Amino acid sequence: MPELMQLDRTARTVVAAKRAENALFELHQLFPEEHWIALPEQDLRMRVLVWGKGEPLVVVPGNTGDVFPLIPLLANMTNRRIIAINRPGGGMSDGMDHNTVDIHQFAVTVINTTFEHFGLKNSDIISHSMGAHWSLLFTRAKPEKVRRLVLLANPGNLPFTTLPKAFALLKYTWLSRLLFKLIRPKNEQKGLRILSQMGHSQQTLDSLSAPFRECYFRFRYLPNAEISTISLIQNMPDVIDTTFCQSIPVQTLLVLGTNDNFLSVSDGQTFVQRFPQGSLCLIENAGHLPWLENPQHCATEVIKFLI
Repeated sequence: MPELMQLDRTARTVVAAKRAENALFELHQLFPEEHWIALPEQDLRMRVLVWGKGEPLVVVPGNTGDVFPLIPLLANMTNRRIIAINRPGGGMSDGMDHNTVDIHQFAVTVINTTFEHFGLKNSDIISHSMGAHWSLLFTRAKPEKVRRLVLLANPGNLPFTTLPKAFALLKYTWLSRLLFKLIRPKNEQKGLRILSQMGHSQQTLDSLSAPFRECYFRFRYLPNAEISTISLIQNMPDVIDTTFCQSIPVQTLLVLGTNDNFLSVSDGQTFVQRFPQGSLCLIENAGHLPWLENPQHCATEVIKFLI
């Protein structure tokens, strides 16, 4: 049974995060429905946001599991029914200690439960970073349910992945809580500092909206943020090796920013060649969130792949 942190929805930090997220959705003229899906085996609930009409598109976000960073991209994904999973531990879903589950099976369970809840026989998936790793695990386990798979940036644990020192040190229990407090932004003005370590320019950071900035600050102070983030890094899924890639039968697109500090262009090219149906889309001068520099351009490339 995972260690749970069921959020008090009336807590000051939760209300502030929800208000910031609402402002970001409103800025992009999106008005999602909020669904709560139970994971009975883990005795927790995850928060799934749904909007739009058309063919379903399941979204599995990166980091601890917050959907909000993807909103500028998804606002350009028109004519699709977006089903965006706030993974347990992030996005105002229940928090948890990832060290208490089989992370490989848990990743499959989270996505498969979402498919079953919405009656999806199969769907395209768009995923980011660690969410992309979870989506690959799901595709390997349930290939009949995935039409096409989009991986935004380095999908988690690759043989050639190098974590920034601050992230790598979070693996050490004796140091992790202190380090998390040190790297967590002290105010809203410093909320995007982490993105500069992921290959994004100051020009890009300066262009981001006030609600986006506030979300990056507020979500780091949710009650579940510390244990959920630390435990996710401590219990990383196994490395995605060549054998793993060759087991993925569906069309797979890697969208990679050329300035992504987690994965070089040459390693990205090597990675996609390992898939039976792999392809690569490079976004020039973009970082680990490759849509931030130009969300419309990134969305156009993804839509072309999904057509």
